[in-house]
Amino acid sequence: MIPADSFEALHVQTFFPEPHLKPWIQCYWVLGGEGGVGTAAREKLYPDAGSSLTIDLSTDQPAISFTSNRVTRVEVFRSNQQLISIRFNPSGSLYLLDLDPQMFGDQQYVLGGDLEPAWYRSFMALMDRIHSLTMSGRVAGIQGWLTHRLQKLDALERDMRTIQGIVAQTKLMNSVPLLCERLGMNRRTLERKLRREVGVSPAELIQFGRMYRARYGLIHTPASIGDVALDCGFFDQAHFSHAFRRYTLETPGSYRKRKVSQIYNK
Repeated sequence: MIPADSFEALHVQTFFPEPHLKPWIQCYWVLGGEGGVGTAAREKLYPDAGSSLTIDLSTDQPAISFTSNRVTRVEVFRSNQQLISIRFNPSGSLYLLDLDPQMFGDQQYVLGGDLEPAWYRSFMALMDRIHSLTMSGRVAGIQGWLTHRLQKLDALERDMRTIQGIVAQTKLMNSVPLLCERLGMNRRTLERKLRREVGVSPAELIQFGRMYRARYGLIHTPASIGDVALDCGFFDQAHFSHAFRRYTLETPGSYRKRKVSQIYNK
């Protein structure tokens, strides 16, 4: 769920975490609104077993939402919005924010009221001070808050590294049995660990990895759709096209045409 290339028209900026936060944080992306009606962009946000905490600063009272989705989401963004989103690596939100991805499924939740984590008030205190800062200053303030959270988690780092290693392996595997063999772990144990700490099954993680490789191949290589399908472990193009369309909500051909057009028409 990282903003697409076409977000450039909305002046989205991407910031990367400090080294000590990289195991948990994928990136921060910022949309800096300038008031007025604004330009609208309808975008797809693809799942990768990560999650997002998004802060909407467009009004006097910041709105904080959390999303841990397992399907592609279509959302409309406007250039007059002021958004900061923290994109967590798989299980990053569980360790840093104590938010269990199994609780949220594919829904987006607005924090506060009925859903108020133990850290919510300290985070809102930061939000009270953040309006007067530049965008880079806002990201720095959030990183400082996350670093403070991290200092309490040293004892959990070994477990987190284990999960990160498992997730990295799923990006290279095309089947759960092969993944279990590579990890030296039985399927039931792996299933339970991923469900508890990442919120998805081994099969879902593998499918996310295959779809990521497929999207990369369609955009960045001249390979035919059939060859991309084979490279990603699909037996034939028809099976690949069906799975790709279910995942991205469009065919491989239309996806390639749209993304390549965005690259060459900037």
